[in-house]
Amino acid sequence: MRVQILAFLTLCLQPAFAAEASDIGKTIATRGGATITLGELDVRMSDMPSDAREGMLVDPDRMETILSDMLLIKQLAAEARAKGVDKDPRFLNLLNYSTDRLLASWRNGQLLSESPKADWKALAEESYAADPDRFKAQDLYTVRHLLIKTGTGCRDKSAARALVDGLRARAVKGEDFEALAKANSEDEATRENGGMLGSIDNRNLDPVFEAAARKLVRPGEISDVVETRFGFHVIQLVQRKAAPARSADEVRDELATRFRKERGAKYRKEHQEQLRSMAVESDAEVLATLPKRYLPGGPGLISTLNNYNAGMDETEAGEGAKPRK
Repeated sequence: MRVQILAFLTLCLQPAFAAEASDIGKTIATRGGATITLGELDVRMSDMPSDAREGMLVDPDRMETILSDMLLIKQLAAEARAKGVDKDPRFLNLLNYSTDRLLASWRNGQLLSESPKADWKALAEESYAADPDRFKAQDLYTVRHLLIKTGTGCRDKSAARALVDGLRARAVKGEDFEALAKANSEDEATRENGGMLGSIDNRNLDPVFEAAARKLVRPGEISDVVETRFGFHVIQLVQRKAAPARSADEVRDELATRFRKERGAKYRKEHQEQLRSMAVESDAEVLATLPKRYLPGGPGLISTLNNYNAGMDETEAGEGAKPRK
């Protein structure tokens, strides 16, 4: 099957290749009476995260694993039918529930596309013109800091605070911050560089630390003492560069896409609320039995459902399946 898969992947990577609707019934592979069609592989590949899917297209071994696992599912399904599982009322309830969920998801997608249309780009331009400053990026900050640690294995909090207060006072009076950090900071990663953190943009910093750094205005300015989970910090602003506002051309498509999605989501929610508002008729006698029905070992719990979930996890292990919760 490997030679066939290589040919298939070569075809997939052709820029001009586009599957026609008539292709979905074409057979890709068979084993033990089980058959996989192109349409069935379309479903599996569409359900896969894009990065994983791209990897499949250049790796014949992974694609072969996917096809083998899909064939295994087909073979097991054939055995289940032979044993009458597809006639079991419990299985039919599970099938109906799964089908309804899939249909509902499909319908939700349709509702997004059925929402009222508008000139989204014109709306985007109006939004931009109303307040261009909204699209100004954050200024770019470069900072130094010194850290006095607290927590397990460190000095107690009151002693740490007294030490950092003293160091800050020396920095405010004009003592060289870089030298103070080199001599006293307990951040091993930055101490030798005089506490230089560099740019704080696009960094996974403690939010309290970042907020304090962004309050600084002038190069050389010293922050108040800042407490994070690491301990007490003093921050010095090294450089601040003003970031220009993004132009209308830069944000037009982004805004248009956002407005279209927001309108679609609003339309879908309104439609769902209309459906929810319809009168509900229920059987009080049946409702009264529910608390006992779903206790451990109760008659409403389908024991085979746990076997189904575990079995699917094991069957799809080679397909990069997402873990069930």
